[in-house]
Parts: sequence; structure tokens; C-alpha cells
Amino acid sequence: DFAVAVEVYGSIFAAEINASPMRAGAASGVELRKLRDRPDIEPYLRGYVRGFDCSLSDYMGFLHRRDQWIGRIESIVEDVDAWIAPVAPTAAIEHMARGASLLVENKPWPYMAQGWYCLPFNLTDHPVVVVPAGWSSDDLPCGVQLVGRRWEESALLDAADCIAEVAAVLRVRSRASRAFELAIA
Repeated sequence: DFAVAVEVYGSIFAAEINASPMRAGAASGVELRKLRDRPDIEPYLRGYVRGFDCSLSDYMGFLHRRDQWIGRIESIVEDVDAWIAPVAPTAAIEHMARGASLLVENKPWPYMAQGWYCLPFNLTDHPVVVVPAGWSSDDLPCGVQLVGRRWEESALLDAADCIAEVAAVLRVRSRASRAFELAIA
């Protein structure tokens, strides 16, 4: 479940930011602690709350969970040039007001969650490249992210070149088909 990885990422981020001399600008711990027990809190913020003012033992636990995620992703990509994954839960979206929700499969989805599909790979330090993949039915661009093995960025870029070539041909055909459909409608 990627939500767990997003939560671990938030925990590590908060723990490392709040342990630094830059902490003066950090959110109030009192305000964050009020969020700790809310069942509706999104995974990144839940992780951030847990990482804020955490103990060294908690922080080491977060790092252990990150190592488990590294192992999971490594087992997926060990025998492939790249793992193709969605870059977001939707095609491109129009800008929205802060705190607004969008609909994903007819369910409210936090606007900031558009980036959640990238966070597990930020957490594990796996290289990622995003390639344009086509157009939605609303004529908005869609992309995919290619995830590679750690320390093998050049192999990932080679795979991205190949996929980008194929995707470019498909995008041209897709746009031409869409234009034809609109012309005959």
C-alpha cells in the first residue's frame, strides 16, 4: 500500500527537518499533536505528525520501514529495465484552491495527493523518469513514471528513450483519432 510509504516519507521528513537548526519556522507542535488522533488525516500529514518531535527510537523505526520499502521495490525492478507506474491518479488537472479536493473514481481525493505516486520512490532513492504517454478523454496530457534500479540511472534513461519513442507515435495517432472523431461528430 503506497499510503504507508507516503506516511513513512512524511515521518522521516518531519523528524529530519525538526532536528535541524532550521526548525524555527516549523509548525507548532501543539497544533500538530491535535491532528494525531484524527481518523481522516491524509497519510503524508499523519506521517509528519508522527515524525514531529519523535524519539531517536521512533526515527530509527522510520528508517527501518524505509529499508523494508527499498527491499520491496528492489525485488520488483531487479530483473527488468524499468517498472512502468502511473505518475498520478488522474490525467493532468487544472489548478485548484489550496485544500480543495478532486474526484478520483468518484471519490474525493486531496489535491496535494496528486504527487503521492512519486513519494515511495523519493523515500527509497530509486531513480524515476516521467514520460508523456498520451491524452485523456478530456484532451489532457497523461504520463507514466519509469522506475529503475538504484545506482543504475543510465539503464533507466535508455529504457525511457525507447518508451518515449513508442509513446510519441501513439500520442500522434491518438490525437489524430480524436481530431477525426470530433470532425465527424
